[in-house]
Amino acid sequence: MLEKNYRTYCSLNGIPLDDGVADAKDGEMDLDDGEDDEWNGIADDDGGDMDVDDAPDFFKEMAASNTPAKTPSRKPKTKVGMLVRQKIQRVLDETELGEKRASKIDETDFLSLLHAFNQEGIHFA
Repeated sequence: MLEKNYRTYCSLNGIPLDDGVADAKDGEMDLDDGEDDEWNGIADDDGGDMDVDDAPDFFKEMAASNTPAKTPSRKPKTKVGMLVRQKIQRVLDETELGEKRASKIDETDFLSLLHAFNQEGIHFA
C-alpha cells in the first residue's frame, strides 16, 4: 500500500522512478550497524556461545536439518519498494520511534512521526 501511495505521490509531483526489479545488491538495505544479524548458536547467561553438545535435543535437530532459512518471495522486489523501505527505516531512526510500541507513544510523538513520513514523501491516504 505504501509503495502504491509513493508511486502516486511521485507521479503527481513529477518525480521520476526506476520501475526495474531490484538486484541482489539492491535488495539488501544498507543499514549496517556493526552487528551480525546471523544467528550463530545458543548464548549462555554470561554472553558466550554454548557448545552444540550442551544444547537440548530440539536445537541439535534444528541445527542438523537442511531446511532453507527463508522462503523466497513469489513477487520480485522492485527498486521503488526497496526505496520505500529505506525511507521508512530512515524516518524511524531519525525520530527514534522505531523501538517504541505504538500504545506507548503520545499524540505529539505520533504527529511528529506522521510529519516525518510526509517530509519523505510517504503518505497514508
